[in-house]
Amino acid sequence: MIKPISFATVLLGLVSSCSTYNKSPVATYDNAGSDGTSVNQIVNADKKTRPIKVLRSSKKRVDGKLMAQVEIQNSSTHPIRFNYKFDWLDESGTLDSSSSSWNRSSLNGNQIISIKDVDPRGNASDFRVLFKGI
Repeated sequence: MIKPISFATVLLGLVSSCSTYNKSPVATYDNAGSDGTSVNQIVNADKKTRPIKVLRSSKKRVDGKLMAQVEIQNSSTHPIRFNYKFDWLDESGTLDSSSSSWNRSSLNGNQIISIKDVDPRGNASDFRVLFKGI
């Protein structure tokens, strides 16, 4: 004879068998290497963000706030969609809590665009850009 299984037991089994899986890992572009030179490399890129190549980056102060601009290219022949955001770093390299929000963008095959943002608080000395494939 089969015993009825309670709803709570089934629910507990479903919840305990679920695991977290990040469907959209974040790829990072750091503006400066450990020696202070520019590094045009995106790290932790997945299949969706691997075609994004950084061609050049720049930063300058505008009205006391850091403005960052990054020129990127889709190195594939296929269009890609992605989200990006700028993180602002203080002089010690610590992430500023005022980092910007995610922005949506797309690139056609071999297309080049510039993305830019301004540090909202004005105390950043450097930046990094995060990319997430859609």
